[in-house]
Amino acid sequence: MTTTPITPMYDHLVLISLDTLRSDALPFHPAPQWPAKYGLTRTVRAEALRHLADEGFFFSNCKSAAPYTSASHASLFTGKWPVRHGVFEFFNRRLRGGTLFGAARRHGFRTLFKVDFPIILGRHLGFDRDADLYIVEDDDAFLAALDPARRSVSFVHFGGIHLPYGFHNLRSGGDAYRAKVRDLEAGLPRHAPAAADRLVETYRDAEDLDLLVRYKNAVQHLYREEAYARIFDLYLEGIDLFLDRVFAPFLERLIDRLAGQRTLLVVFGDHGEEYDEESCGHFNTVADGVLTVPLILHGPDIARGHAARLVRTIDLAPTLAELLGFGGPFPAGMDGVSLAPTLLDRAPYAERPAFAQAYVADTAAYVSYQDRMLRRDRKSGSLPHTLTREVVIDGGCRLERWYDSVGAPYTKRLERYARDGAHSPCDAPEVAESLGEMLNAYNRMRRNGQAMSGVPAEVGARLAAMGYHV
Repeated sequence: MTTTPITPMYDHLVLISLDTLRSDALPFHPAPQWPAKYGLTRTVRAEALRHLADEGFFFSNCKSAAPYTSASHASLFTGKWPVRHGVFEFFNRRLRGGTLFGAARRHGFRTLFKVDFPIILGRHLGFDRDADLYIVEDDDAFLAALDPARRSVSFVHFGGIHLPYGFHNLRSGGDAYRAKVRDLEAGLPRHAPAAADRLVETYRDAEDLDLLVRYKNAVQHLYREEAYARIFDLYLEGIDLFLDRVFAPFLERLIDRLAGQRTLLVVFGDHGEEYDEESCGHFNTVADGVLTVPLILHGPDIARGHAARLVRTIDLAPTLAELLGFGGPFPAGMDGVSLAPTLLDRAPYAERPAFAQAYVADTAAYVSYQDRMLRRDRKSGSLPHTLTREVVIDGGCRLERWYDSVGAPYTKRLERYARDGAHSPCDAPEVAESLGEMLNAYNRMRRNGQAMSGVPAEVGARLAAMGYHV
């Protein structure tokens, strides 16, 4: 915490989520990993984001607490690990505990919540409970509702980078979306198997759903053919389309709307995208390209700078709570740590452990569960999930653990972890054991609700002696 009390510094806080944006997809990222992996030369322009990063503070090595939308956003809003706020599965349990928006309402701020994915960021999982106004897929309605004269905390979620890359839906993509689907289908064999994945994140009419499923069919065919670079190129193309066509104009209108107000803008990704023999998009993986997301803060008194040292998405809520002057039990109950001293005074910060897990459900069961929920307009029962992968990053090390068919964990890989994203194998059984115990302790939080501590001192000393930064 800073040495002097902080009073509310901002009239307006606007959190902007660019769903599925991985950090190194941005052209100003210092060490992108995907060009060497996929052999691609495409450049994402991202001029509007570059301006915010140049004039604000960019954390390029921010680790998401989960590789899918609901769990990741719940951690961003609560400052807690998924196993503590309850939304740790792909789609099942409701959000529990306090949120940044609930604290904002108690402190007299109006709260606005605009989402492109109302099924997974809405009332079914409890995401709308602290919103004074909840808006679905309508940027114009959000901007009209944003009153410069009333203090506000707002969340604006965009789904345009998510698959179908760059289009989101038929209303947004129009004829270009139809043409893209036809172009993708031209490369399919005549009798390509249909995709089992008919899951949706928002409400769609018949043609919109048909286009989405056909787009997914094409991507799944490319994945079966191991055309990973081709899919990733679609992803990068989609980022460019969305940022130019949707985000840049929206940002310009938002800044004009709040001109003359003390406004803090926060732009982040919830997870990234990765395609290889172990990762198909994001939901089934804890790959670093999926978990490393951009975090950009821009506003009065925010220092200009860039940090490549590890931070976590759970650190955002306590940071904003401090900048907005929220005291009391809400910040005290969080697992994250405030980065306000760094943002205001460039103070150094310690790297702390980062955790993430991937839970999966049977696709056919999930489709049936979602269809039933949409028909009844309510969620009933539960969707069985399986913990399949998890990771801990700490002390210059990265331990990834997978689970076998009977639910027993085994170490998939232990790596030295560099801040530029480069990994190298590590043969250190005692380190694997220590980090494995951290994962065990993390999993125990589901039962006892206790916060996780960092690496024990004796483990840290061993890591430092082996050349790891602790």
